[in-house]
Amino acid sequence: MALCHEWTIQYAGSERVTAEIAKVIDPDSCYTAAVEGGTERIVFGDRRIETWSFGLRPRVRDNWPKLLPVLPLAWRGVDLGGHRLVVTSSHSCVNAVPASPGSIRLSYSHTPMRYAWCWREELRRVPRALQPAWPAVAAALRRADRGWSERVDAFACNSAFVAERIARFYGREATVVPPPVDVDAFTPGDDPSPRDVFVVVGRLVSYKRVDVAIRAAARAGVDLVVVGDGIERSRLEAMAGPNVRFTGAVDQEALLGWYRRARALVIPGVEDFGIGPLEAQACGTPVLARTEGGTSETVLDGTTGRLVAGEDVEAWADALASFDSARYAPAACRDNALRFSPDRFRSRFRAFVRQHAPDVELPAEAEPAEAEPAPVPPISGGAGYEDRSIRNDASL
Repeated sequence: MALCHEWTIQYAGSERVTAEIAKVIDPDSCYTAAVEGGTERIVFGDRRIETWSFGLRPRVRDNWPKLLPVLPLAWRGVDLGGHRLVVTSSHSCVNAVPASPGSIRLSYSHTPMRYAWCWREELRRVPRALQPAWPAVAAALRRADRGWSERVDAFACNSAFVAERIARFYGREATVVPPPVDVDAFTPGDDPSPRDVFVVVGRLVSYKRVDVAIRAAARAGVDLVVVGDGIERSRLEAMAGPNVRFTGAVDQEALLGWYRRARALVIPGVEDFGIGPLEAQACGTPVLARTEGGTSETVLDGTTGRLVAGEDVEAWADALASFDSARYAPAACRDNALRFSPDRFRSRFRAFVRQHAPDVELPAEAEPAEAEPAPVPPISGGAGYEDRSIRNDASL
């Protein structure tokens, strides 16, 4: 069996999913386009890994946008050999990898390729020299991506929100297998912290709409802590008042502390799924999030948080000013998060594989005890999922 993941340059949501998929299928070989900081070993363990970094190591992450035009060609050149089962973990172009005769191809889609289908939101991340031509490039990528999707025998995905996108863009059905949340690491704690601030966790990039949270917090007169880092940080700091604190990148222990201290986790952007909101709920913390996107599937409106429609700053200010954490029982929040435990993910994904590859023998379901947990790199944008707000560009 083979497992292919787009790249492993940070340990974020898609990498966490891929690590759990590896536990289910125990692949003989793992393929990934680039690695950084030992992340590939956290994801794939001691399994055989094939990778290539295009001569950009050790600063792959800083140079990543330069690789976008060549990634499909790179994946097309991969020889998967005679693997009976090939599983791809996809949010870009990994499905360009050639199909092996007689093999079964299953794909876990975190989202269809963003640079093709959501190119307006991604344009800032494209190298400046390529930006004028990117609408045409994106159109070509959409055509290619539709073709690559035909190599896949069956899709799984993270949310009904993404399943609808797969149906719209590829004309295919997808089985929803929600990502795993580390409910053992994220807990309410023995000594409840004072819940005195609202918290945003995520990469500081435009689609997260942290600017909405900052403006709304100023109008509501509440304190806001922004956890994470990213290219938008300078712009966001310039607009922030004295009620806003920026922490920069934090480790998991510090992130846990902020979740426990938060009156609510604030999610003003549209999430594909959103692991962060469930990490917060696992800590007993309610969530204030968008009605659109994956958070509508993971936040129980009125029980584990409140959902707000759109990006109107006044609406968000009203929601912050009137938010009462005491209305949301920590036990209810945690019970909701437990529905997304790693054990449940593995069980659901195993059932998906058995449905579509019944003749493929999977390893025994029971797993040996792990000696030491893998180290988790500092969290620059939270442990949350790689996600984007979506504008439907399928017709462009």
